[in-house]
Amino acid sequence: MENYKVLAALFIIEIEQKNPPLNRIFSINDKGKRVLNDKTKAVKLVKNEIKNLLSRYGKNTVKNILGVYNKELKINGLDMYIEIFKTTFMPFYIEINNAYKMDLERKTNNATLLKNGNELIKLAYNFIQSYDYIKITIGLAILTGRRTSEILKTANFEVIDSSHVFFTGQIKQNDNLGYKIPVLFNSKIIIESLEKLRIMKSYNSIEEVNFREASVLNKSVKQLLKKWSKTLKMHDLRRVYAFVCYHYVFNKEAKENGRQTFDGYTMEILGHKIIKSGESYRILEVEM
Repeated sequence: MENYKVLAALFIIEIEQKNPPLNRIFSINDKGKRVLNDKTKAVKLVKNEIKNLLSRYGKNTVKNILGVYNKELKINGLDMYIEIFKTTFMPFYIEINNAYKMDLERKTNNATLLKNGNELIKLAYNFIQSYDYIKITIGLAILTGRRTSEILKTANFEVIDSSHVFFTGQIKQNDNLGYKIPVLFNSKIIIESLEKLRIMKSYNSIEEVNFREASVLNKSVKQLLKKWSKTLKMHDLRRVYAFVCYHYVFNKEAKENGRQTFDGYTMEILGHKIIKSGESYRILEVEM
């Protein structure tokens, strides 16, 4: 698996070498709609890059790669290319989104049920007090609901009380503001476990975390938690956390400021930008 930043850098070098003019990139068709002018060199450059990426990766992976491209293009003052990539790849974005909606509907109507949830939470307690970085990472994912990259690289917790911490370091967020989250074990022990994990494992970037650990951790979750389900992945542990918090441990707290829904509470504790994101968290349920 290649470093996507390297791919982006190579593309930027190609732009600098060919230096195509950026005038008349968009034109207005006979219906008055703004469209790309396929005859311009810049558009041809982008379309060829997308074609090459799609010949090597799936559409979902290319979508993620383009996210890296956009960041690098912006850093280099090449914002117009971000717009060209977005417009060119739009049919694939729509296709990916429609497929996601269909898959989500199917899973929501056939939700995974995990039984003996109390036992799973207790196992997470034991995991974070071990000296196995894989078990610590899995345990923290269950008890804090944070993403793999956050646990292994970016997350920082500060004690608020025994069952809440102030979390900073969310990766899918445009600002650096933190927020209060509930935790499913003593907050001081959770912070100590995270500090221990950071001593054991160190990474240069989020990309390195994903490259080195994503597959390893998903396989470990399937092996270590197969008693509950043979199909669990790391991201499902975020769903376990949200369900247990809302329906069992923090339900009263969630209802303090009105009849807050599961989607609304999920948005609050997971830092989602829109309430609709909570829909994908209803495909898994936990029975304690």
